[in-house]
Amino acid sequence: MKTELRRFSRAMGLSLTVVSLLACERPGDRLPPGYMDACYGGRSNMMRNWVLSDTRLQITVHGQELDWPKLAALVEEIGTEQRLQVFNTSTEITGYIRMVQVSICDAAGLFLLLDKRKYDDATFNHDGDQIAIYLRTYHDKFNWRPIADALIKAMQSQWNGDIKIVYPPLIPMSEKELAGPDSLREQLKREKLVNDGH
Repeated sequence: MKTELRRFSRAMGLSLTVVSLLACERPGDRLPPGYMDACYGGRSNMMRNWVLSDTRLQITVHGQELDWPKLAALVEEIGTEQRLQVFNTSTEITGYIRMVQVSICDAAGLFLLLDKRKYDDATFNHDGDQIAIYLRTYHDKFNWRPIADALIKAMQSQWNGDIKIVYPPLIPMSEKELAGPDSLREQLKREKLVNDGH
């Protein structure tokens, strides 16, 4: 199980928080109320919706820890203005990790994440002062463009420093399925047989 999850996490860029939840705990045990439904479409759909989701936008900036609160507030403001659900799960565990993490979600198929971590063990810190924001959708029909445009506009007007904006190419469904665990691939095969009328 853990080997499968490591392969899955490398392929999909899955956060360590999610991997630990899948491997060691019941998914969602450490998440705030409403997070699972808003950000993953419910506990039972968590794995499926993550694996089959698409990264629509990635914004990367450079900043120090003293910049984290400003960036978190900016992302939270966008979520509130867009009438989405906002979750600030930033945390600090003394002797282990300091993390800024803000999620903006819509159960209709949106998951936007600001996530930057700094470990006390410097060997785990590989991205320097880069801070990333990812906008993902797990339903094709979700209209994510207005949210992306609002976020970019806010970043350009309020953030001091360079901003890298990327619209990544979509990963083919067949490759996303291969990145998932065997249990999900079997589920998708069964669903395809049902949809094909077999």
